[in-house]
Amino acid sequence: MPVTVDRPVTFFADGVCLFGYLTAAEGARRLPAIVLCHGFLCTMAMDFPEYAQRLAVEGFAVLRFDYRGFGASDGAPRGELLPLRQTDDVRAAVSFLRAQPEVDPERIALWGTSFGGAVVLHAAALDERVCAVVANVPVTNGRTWIRSVNTDESWAAVQVALEADRVRRALTGVSELVPISAFRPSRPDPDRDAFFARHAAHSSVRELSWACVDAVLDFAPDELVARITPRPLLLIAAPSDRVAPVEQAESAFAKAREPKRIVRLPDGTSHFAVYVEPALTTVLTETVAWLRAAADRD
Repeated sequence: MPVTVDRPVTFFADGVCLFGYLTAAEGARRLPAIVLCHGFLCTMAMDFPEYAQRLAVEGFAVLRFDYRGFGASDGAPRGELLPLRQTDDVRAAVSFLRAQPEVDPERIALWGTSFGGAVVLHAAALDERVCAVVANVPVTNGRTWIRSVNTDESWAAVQVALEADRVRRALTGVSELVPISAFRPSRPDPDRDAFFARHAAHSSVRELSWACVDAVLDFAPDELVARITPRPLLLIAAPSDRVAPVEQAESAFAKAREPKRIVRLPDGTSHFAVYVEPALTTVLTETVAWLRAAADRD
């Protein structure tokens, strides 16, 4: 097994300093590379160190980083989630990797999980330097995603609150911060509780402004996914996913062009179950096979 090295790195997006780690075999040069993109209001400390190590052993250079305003990266206000800005952060990560000696600049892929799946789909649609994409249990359309987890009554309440906040922003320049449950009600989920308990030291932001919710609702990478072709696209879906329902991945797959593939994990697999065994090994095995084929194709 090769010895891997975690190299701390910084790079800039719109003048903001982002922090991450580049993981690769010691002394490696011109490897195919993967940018790992974390999920909704999370950080790179949540399981990504393990993923980076496992993928680096398979022969990839792997960059994990925090979006601006999250984790170890700079940026204020903290915890402000603007999808188009996160897309810019990912594209800056690609630019950074193209200048690193460990990386083959023509073989840089994106891997995103949950809302990170939405971000990598959007970034790849815009940036032809990306050679392949993997979206794991992804969100693919912000409006249908948030609508899907709301009842008719709670969705109507979200609309009323959003309109009031739009007026507030226009008159005062201030958007109200609200708990995630205000726009994304959730059911009891032992897998989710275990995930956040495991990462209590790296707990994510648990509130967001209505302005950010508006930006998420407007984010529709599934409408651009056809632009990824002829670069390979892999979607991984969990049939029992109540966080990013399987219809999210299926919608993007239907709109994408070849080469594309969708992997449906075993029945009963929930959203947060993909981050632990046995589903995790399946996700990483499918990822490695898809990205190796993409690297060889180039």
